[in-house]
Amino acid sequence: MRLARKPFASTLVLALCAATLLPAALSSEEQILTAAITANVLKAHVSFLASDALEGRGTPSKGLDVAAEYIASEFRRAGLEPAGDDGYFQSAPYATITENPAGLQFSVEKDGKTVEPPPDAVRATAETGVEWKDLPLVKAAFADGDTAAFAGSVTGKAVVLVRPDFRSLPEAQREETYRRMSKVRNSLRESKAAVLIESVTNLGPQGPRLTDLSGRKQTPPPAIVVRDPEFRKFVEGLPEGETGATVSARCAAADSKKVTLRNVAGLLRGSDPKLKDTYVIVSGHYDHLGIEGGQIHNGANDDASGTSSMLALSEALARLPERPRRSVLFIAYFGEEKGLLGSRYYGAHPLFPLDRTDANFNLEQTGRTDDSEGPQLKRVFVTGFDYTNMTDWLVKAGRDQGVTFYKHETNSDAFFGRSDNQSLADSGVPAHTLGVAFEYPDYHQPGDHWDKIDYDNMAEVTRAIGVGLVRLANSSKPVQWNKENPRAANYVKAAEALAGKH
Repeated sequence: MRLARKPFASTLVLALCAATLLPAALSSEEQILTAAITANVLKAHVSFLASDALEGRGTPSKGLDVAAEYIASEFRRAGLEPAGDDGYFQSAPYATITENPAGLQFSVEKDGKTVEPPPDAVRATAETGVEWKDLPLVKAAFADGDTAAFAGSVTGKAVVLVRPDFRSLPEAQREETYRRMSKVRNSLRESKAAVLIESVTNLGPQGPRLTDLSGRKQTPPPAIVVRDPEFRKFVEGLPEGETGATVSARCAAADSKKVTLRNVAGLLRGSDPKLKDTYVIVSGHYDHLGIEGGQIHNGANDDASGTSSMLALSEALARLPERPRRSVLFIAYFGEEKGLLGSRYYGAHPLFPLDRTDANFNLEQTGRTDDSEGPQLKRVFVTGFDYTNMTDWLVKAGRDQGVTFYKHETNSDAFFGRSDNQSLADSGVPAHTLGVAFEYPDYHQPGDHWDKIDYDNMAEVTRAIGVGLVRLANSSKPVQWNKENPRAANYVKAAEALAGKH
């Protein structure tokens, strides 16, 4: 049973008293903000979201639904406006597609040589049962990222895409290579190809695949994923485009079940008559891996911690005597671990205009300090640190509080595309992920428990993020992409396209 909440006036007095101990560089409102963010507040959120009762918050699952209700209740308690299409929820129509391996057959042939991978090296998902004999095979290219002309040449044919081993690529190449591959893959899924085949180096965990049903114009081609050295060597030796090879395959119809997934969104309306119609997003993903191998993956740091920092910030900002000039949207995403699903859905179906969205603070892994490179105390990484000038506000706020916002020379750029900030950045919105530990013991393992979080440090960094957030939300200066940074070039173009909508 929860203790009764203290009256706001008493809480405000306590906050003001505590504020006298905070750095003088903070304004009186910033002192109230930071005093409201405590280790115990964060511990309460994380320990619930990462409890065994929620069974790892897999997407979809009952535990994920409970987490969504909890986040909505906290937004409601803070007094945020419901910002979804169903109260605090943004509903996303999906289907879970579970493969049926019964009778699966797959082989590829060229010049009298046939390669037939073993059954345990092949996974196939077809929404309707299909059978092909001697389908022409086309090999996809994605080096230049140009897919518009390519998609039309695959109608009625099999297409093979050789997925790189990203772990073997230099860090500087991973983000761009993944972006180009994803662009081609998405284009092929919307094409009239008969089947899409991927050669991979890792099959990953087996389980249902999620498919976004919103705005869907056609059933995507059946998908076959193959992890087999002989098959990979064979397709790597094929020319790009028409290969002269053929594919024969049989796939049983997969089991399909419709499901509604939910982002959770609450709005703190801005105070400025003009700037209140512009928005700053504070986000974090509330899902994790669920139950794998019979063990609960609680995901305390990834990302119950970032979600909890977001919740603490939402309540702290709502308590300010005067709200920020810009409106602040707090949103918890589903399905990040499944491929940034919730943030991708938001990017395609924004609750507020993206061309009026000035920045996105995405919070991920804000709790653990035991980074593989050593303890990270009062330090906050920013992915894509110099892609925008958003860090100007963060660095100054951190300096005023003894917290360092920094660029990790290897990881900051490499990790830019590995969290939900990527979805907004692709749309042109300046977006970064902020966290404490890039990699830590038991990452994505059952041992990521709530009692391993450094809550005192988590409170320190969440306060610093909050001060930077408020200063940016109060500023008349818009955040800008860095046109001098070639790694930001695609985002600059997307931002220019957004600006053209005004």
